[in-house]
Amino acid sequence: MATYAPATGCASSRPPLYDDGMFHRFAHAVLEGIVVLAMALVVLCGLAVWRLSDGPVPLAALLPYMAPALEDALPGFQLRVDGAELAWSGWPNGLELRVRGGRGVGADGGKVAGLDSATLRLSRGALLRGRIAPTALGIEALDLATERLQDGSLHIAGLVGVTGALARRSKAAAEDAPAEPGEH
Repeated sequence: MATYAPATGCASSRPPLYDDGMFHRFAHAVLEGIVVLAMALVVLCGLAVWRLSDGPVPLAALLPYMAPALEDALPGFQLRVDGAELAWSGWPNGLELRVRGGRGVGADGGKVAGLDSATLRLSRGALLRGRIAPTALGIEALDLATERLQDGSLHIAGLVGVTGALARRSKAAAEDAPAEPGEH
């Protein structure tokens, strides 16, 4: 077995990391850091719960980012939102994203849809995993423009080509998804 010989001439079988409790001080500092981070996380979560229980949190700063994200999902469709807020609606319901004054404009510039307010209830479990997964959608005072085509089919006005593209995208996504257990 190799021995460590410090400069003083004494032979020791332990490397310098263990000498004079250096390893124990390092481990103690690391554990202290982990505990401090955990306590800070608990405090931040407590502040978030307190703020949400006090009333809805306005999301005006996020409005410029919300519309483009939704527009990417609906090509040829422009979305405008007057206001949005995040609210806690109690333990049975959880977090809700509330939108006020939504308007949709088609590629031709005509109004396609409008609504007074919408509520999107979010899954708490998915949020903990860093994903946004709605569990319910509520819409109040929906104003939806439709048009009948020459073949007799009814479409959302301004989105005739878009609905076909969305259907093809959904079908492709369903084909790429792994099969459920029991399916062949």
